[in-house]
Amino acid sequence: GLLADVSVPVINLDLSDWQDESVQNPHVPGLTSAH
Repeated sequence: GLLADVSVPVINLDLSDWQDESVQNPHVPGLTSAH
Protein backbone atom coordinates (compact mmCIF):
# COMPACT_ATOMS: atom_id res chain seq x y z
CA GLY A 1 0.00 0.00 0.00
CA LEU A 2 0.91 3.64 -0.15
CA LEU A 3 1.68 3.94 3.57
CA ALA A 4 3.34 0.56 4.11
CA ASP A 5 6.81 2.05 4.72
CA VAL A 6 5.69 5.09 6.75
CA SER A 7 6.53 5.16 10.45
CA VAL A 8 4.37 7.31 12.73
CA PRO A 9 4.27 7.64 16.52
CA VAL A 10 1.40 5.89 18.28
CA ILE A 11 -0.24 7.35 21.38
CA ASN A 12 -2.06 4.77 23.47
CA LEU A 13 -5.00 6.71 24.95
CA ASP A 14 -6.08 3.67 26.99
CA LEU A 15 -3.08 3.97 29.33
CA SER A 16 -3.98 4.67 32.96
CA ASP A 17 -1.67 7.72 32.84
CA TRP A 18 -4.35 9.59 30.91
CA GLN A 19 -7.02 8.96 33.57
CA ASP A 20 -5.54 11.66 35.82
CA GLU A 21 -5.59 14.31 33.08
CA SER A 22 -8.31 16.96 33.00
CA VAL A 23 -11.30 16.34 30.76
CA GLN A 24 -11.83 20.11 30.50
CA ASN A 25 -10.29 22.33 27.86
CA PRO A 26 -7.36 24.17 29.45
CA HIS A 27 -7.14 27.95 29.23
CA VAL A 28 -4.05 28.93 27.26
CA PRO A 29 -3.37 32.68 27.27
CA GLY A 30 -3.08 34.06 23.75
CA LEU A 31 -4.48 30.93 22.09
CA THR A 32 -7.58 31.60 20.01
CA SER A 33 -9.70 29.70 17.51
CA ALA A 34 -7.66 31.44 14.79
CA HIS A 35 -4.71 29.18 15.65
